[in-house]
Amino acid sequence: MACLSYYRSRRHPVSALFVDYGQAARSMEAKAVSAICRRLGVPLDTARLRSSTSIAIGAIRGRNAFLLDLALMSAEFDFGLVSLGIHGGTVYPDCSETFVERAQRVYDVYAGGRIRIDAPFVNWSKRDVYDFAVAQRLPLDLTYSCLVGRKRPCGSCESCKDVEALRAS
Repeated sequence: MACLSYYRSRRHPVSALFVDYGQAARSMEAKAVSAICRRLGVPLDTARLRSSTSIAIGAIRGRNAFLLDLALMSAEFDFGLVSLGIHGGTVYPDCSETFVERAQRVYDVYAGGRIRIDAPFVNWSKRDVYDFAVAQRLPLDLTYSCLVGRKRPCGSCESCKDVEALRAS
């Protein structure tokens, strides 16, 4: 939601892609992203990966690379931006400027520099992104962040703890 708002405030046309890759929270995430896109008036597309492999909860090796590659495959444009809503301050190697630069090299093989990866929050903390969303008066109550995927957030996974800490301060 923060990425959508970020680009809309800069007058970029935006659309969203939700990816169901078998994650435990896919159902609740799909409901949240649908509600967010309806509220913001943003077109939404969905991609689904079907596999017999179980997707772990927590860090998923290769997830952001997969999401970027799928976004490139799904792009209905020959020139533009694909945004990745990663933020700084994490231990994940695919939430860094280095990752974005390397992923861009792959994009350049296929799109010759016409489609760029943009990660506007890569140097922002989660707090910075949250504060941006609050300042933009975004409907944060529509978001869903629990990794477990229950109707009510579990309150104990890393995502739930992060949300609780943000809202507490």
